[in-house]
Amino acid sequence: MEAALSYNVWGYLYNKPGFDLAAGHLLYGLGWGYDLLYHDLTPAEREKYKAKLIRQAKLLYDFYKPKSGKTYAYSQNHTFIPMTGLAVAAYALQGETPEADDWAALPRAIYEGVLGTYSDDGFYYEGIEYWIFSTPWLIHYLDVQLHATGEDLFEAAPGLKLIHKYIAHATLPGGEFHFDYGDTYTGGLTRSKKSEDYSRERIDGHFQSSYNILYNLANKFKNGEAQGVANWLKEKGQVNAEEMWTFIWYNPTVKTIPIEKQETWHYFKDHDVVFWRSSWDDDATAFSFKCGPSEGHAALEKQIKYPEWRLSSGHAHPDAGSFIIWANGEYLTGDSGYEGLTMTQSHNTLVFDGKGQNHEGEGHDIFYGIPYERINKIRIVDAQLDANQVSILADVTAAYEPEVGVKKIHS
Repeated sequence: MEAALSYNVWGYLYNKPGFDLAAGHLLYGLGWGYDLLYHDLTPAEREKYKAKLIRQAKLLYDFYKPKSGKTYAYSQNHTFIPMTGLAVAAYALQGETPEADDWAALPRAIYEGVLGTYSDDGFYYEGIEYWIFSTPWLIHYLDVQLHATGEDLFEAAPGLKLIHKYIAHATLPGGEFHFDYGDTYTGGLTRSKKSEDYSRERIDGHFQSSYNILYNLANKFKNGEAQGVANWLKEKGQVNAEEMWTFIWYNPTVKTIPIEKQETWHYFKDHDVVFWRSSWDDDATAFSFKCGPSEGHAALEKQIKYPEWRLSSGHAHPDAGSFIIWANGEYLTGDSGYEGLTMTQSHNTLVFDGKGQNHEGEGHDIFYGIPYERINKIRIVDAQLDANQVSILADVTAAYEPEVGVKKIHS
C-alpha cells in the first residue's frame, strides 16, 4: 500500500497516465487493502490511503465518463480492467466521499456493454495469454458487485458457462503449453523455452494460468466439467497469480466430472475454431483449425445493440484458415505469437503473390476500418468431428482484401 502511494502517476507518463491498466491494478489492490485493513489502520494511515484512492479514482472516472461521441472498447481488456479497479475503490469508499456513488455507477454502466459483448461460445479472441491476464478482472467485478450490492450479473454473459471448454481444449497435452493463436507470448522462442516470457509466466517453475477462475464458475453454475478442468490443471502443477482466491472459490461439494470423462473435441461455432485431440493423456496428438471473424459472428448484431461499442481487435491475427498440430510432445506447427505488426505469412495459411489477409502489417489492429459484414463472411462451412477423425470445410475468401484478387478460396 505504501508503494502504491509512492507512485505519483499510475501507469506510463507518455500514454494515458492514470487512466489505463496500472490504474486498474492499483485501485484494486489499494482498495482491497484499505477495506480489509480499515480497522487495523491508524487514523493517519486511513486518511492518506483514502486521499490517494480518491485522487486516482477521480482521474479514472473523469477519463471514462460518458460524453458526446465517446466510444468504449467493451470487449478489450484495457476497458474492463480499469473499470474493475474503479468499482473496488468506489465500494471501499462508499459512505466516506459523496463521489463514490457515481464512481460505482460508471463501471456498472460500462459492464452492461462488457458482458453484453462477451464471447457467446467462451472462446477468447485475444489469445490464451490475454485470457490468463485479463479474465480474472471480469470475475472480480462480478464478485464485488454481488458482494457490495446483491446484484448477480453472472448470467448476463452466457459465454461464462463455456469458459472451461476453451481452457481445456486450448491447453496442449501435458499442460505446459497452449494452442497459441493471437498475441500469445513469442511464438517459436517461447516454444523453445528461450524467451523471457517463458520464465516470467512461471512461478518457481510452475505455469501461472489463472485456472482458479474455473473453481469460481464451477461453484456459481454447479458445473462439474469446469471443476474437472480446474482439478486437471492443478494436477499438472499450474498455479495462479492470487492463490488466495483458489481457497475462497473452491467448493468441494460440486460434483466433479473428471477431464477423462469429457469430450476430446469441441467446435466453437461463434468464432469458428475447432479443437481435437486423440485423448487427454500427456502423449496425445492435438489439432486445431481456425477460420472465423475476429470477435465472433454474434458481434455483427451486437454492434447494433451497442452502437457505442468500438471494436478493438489488435490482439487477433490475420490467420483465417490456419491450423496448429501438436504430436509426440512438441509443436509440429505453431503460431507466430506477439509480433506487433502481424503478417499472414507467419501463420499456417495462404498468401497470394506475397499478400496476406486483412490490413496485415499496417498497424496493431489489422481489422481496423474493414466492415464487419465482410469479416463476418470468414467462416467454417461444415465441421464433422468424432473420436477418430475431423473433417472441416471453410470459406476463407473474405479474409483477403479485394485488391488481392481472391475470387473464392475454400479449404
